[in-house]
Amino acid sequence: MLAVIHGFQDKTQALMFEWAWQNPFKSVHPKIHGHRPDALALPADRPKSASGCLQSLAALASVPPWSLCPLTLSICAPRRQWEDLEIQALIFPPHLRVRFSPLADMSDNVALYDYRHQCDSVTPQWGEETESKCPICRECNLSRSNGQHSQSRRLTYCAHCGAVAHLACIASREREGSAAAADSLLPETVTCLVCEKDMHWSLAVRLGRSLETDE
Repeated sequence: MLAVIHGFQDKTQALMFEWAWQNPFKSVHPKIHGHRPDALALPADRPKSASGCLQSLAALASVPPWSLCPLTLSICAPRRQWEDLEIQALIFPPHLRVRFSPLADMSDNVALYDYRHQCDSVTPQWGEETESKCPICRECNLSRSNGQHSQSRRLTYCAHCGAVAHLACIASREREGSAAAADSLLPETVTCLVCEKDMHWSLAVRLGRSLETDE
């Protein structure tokens, strides 16, 4: 066992990625590489080697729909084996979280979705009970005791300033404000309405998941 990739929305999405990973040159996803200069390349040779498989994984993860998913790649092989496996120089897309995880700890790590360490210990800014509103829709109270974890109104917060907002409101605002984002159901990057700084969509999803563990 070399690595495990996880964080898919459901089993169907995971199976789709599995087929694309097993058949990267038949998959439709690499065909859009010519339209995305930031997409990573598929391996030119030895595609079934350890480095070739991980290079294919990185290439698939750099294009939609996988570039929108909060994915984590857990490497089971010890760091000292990277040079032997010829994977020490691989480049992964920035939104893909890569970490080393012994196989014995995999069951615990796969279930762990607390990504707050990625945003320099910024904490959610809930505000006062009567004033904590979504900065986009300005309609719902976002206090901890007011149903912030409902399926229809999931919350997240800015990785830079901690401003809390509805995840759906963030996606809608980006689609309405960007011609490029309007062509996609979900944006790849989002801009905080409060501090006007950007973060990747998958990080917004990750931080929303971390809020659910606070209960």
